[in-house]
Amino acid sequence: MPDIQEKIYNTLLQRIESGVYSPGSKMATERNLAVEFATTLWCIHTAMNRLEDCGFIERRRYFGTFVVKNLQRVKVQKQRNRNSKTVVCIVARNFYYVKFGHADVIGDFERIITTMGYTVIYEDMLENDLSLKHFLAKYTEAKAIVFFPELLEMGFLHSFCLQLSQFAGEIYYYNRGLVANDVLPFNSAGIDILHGGRMAADWVIKNGFEHTAFMALNSFNSYWLEQRIAGVKCIFQDSVRQIRMFWEKNPESLFVPVEEFIKQCSKPPAIMAAHDELAAAVYEYLESKKIIAGRDYIMVSFDNHPYYRHLNLINVAWPLDRVGEILASAVAQPEMIRPHELCTIKIQLKPCIIERGTIPDLTNEHH
Repeated sequence: MPDIQEKIYNTLLQRIESGVYSPGSKMATERNLAVEFATTLWCIHTAMNRLEDCGFIERRRYFGTFVVKNLQRVKVQKQRNRNSKTVVCIVARNFYYVKFGHADVIGDFERIITTMGYTVIYEDMLENDLSLKHFLAKYTEAKAIVFFPELLEMGFLHSFCLQLSQFAGEIYYYNRGLVANDVLPFNSAGIDILHGGRMAADWVIKNGFEHTAFMALNSFNSYWLEQRIAGVKCIFQDSVRQIRMFWEKNPESLFVPVEEFIKQCSKPPAIMAAHDELAAAVYEYLESKKIIAGRDYIMVSFDNHPYYRHLNLINVAWPLDRVGEILASAVAQPEMIRPHELCTIKIQLKPCIIERGTIPDLTNEHH
């Protein structure tokens, strides 16, 4: 719709929402509106058609145009928010991809949404009920709020779920798997952590590794760790296979136990790491001891972190470049994503296996 028609539509919608045109009241004629807006009757007629299609007005032949009698104000407000070109992003200060200098998810979202004609505004994370009230009052007409949270912010979303639900626009968040089966009534796009564990274990078994160990740190995010281990154990139990578990407070505590485990195995084992940073630390230690990945063992890890892609790792990764695209598409065209207002999108990206380097020869005895 041309800009002038869009402006007319939004102005009339705002008048309906504010009560200037109350439910059941008669509106100005299209001819008078054309004079007021200094435009053609066609532009006014097109805008009025859109109001009628949305169920806000009804035309009565010979009598004029009236606002629908039983029109709910919240319905008008929601429609007005949908027409907004403002999107507010709230990013956790310790958001993983910002912390490590790889803000791909947020960057992709902003790049795509701005090419669609939207303005992105960044705000600090809300901390309490008062800051939330000020925020909602400030952005009452925004099209959408998009959260990029960490654990603390996920807690906030749960604590203030009821207040946030009063926002007339849409609420989206990037669910990095921080809460299992998240029950928040908001739209989300995230990653399937459980399936990542299953995929890693399945890869190990299908490639014929007879010995496998999983190493993790007690300090690692408990939910992510639980989900990855649950996925791994599920596959190993179904296959009636054993897996050795190593738990320590820091990477250094894992060096010797993992080294001894590899030496004790009759054939090169698969060492599974809870995340890439831990995998890299153990990998480099083993290399200093002349225990080489791809020859004496294989390292299977998660996340495909940019810092460690030069290592000979088998990596479970998620197509994070799609998260920004999914969120941007949902914000711009929610009707294309969801069949109706009451259905929230819950998209979980499935992982994939990235193989780098060589896999040990498992036909020979390991020394």
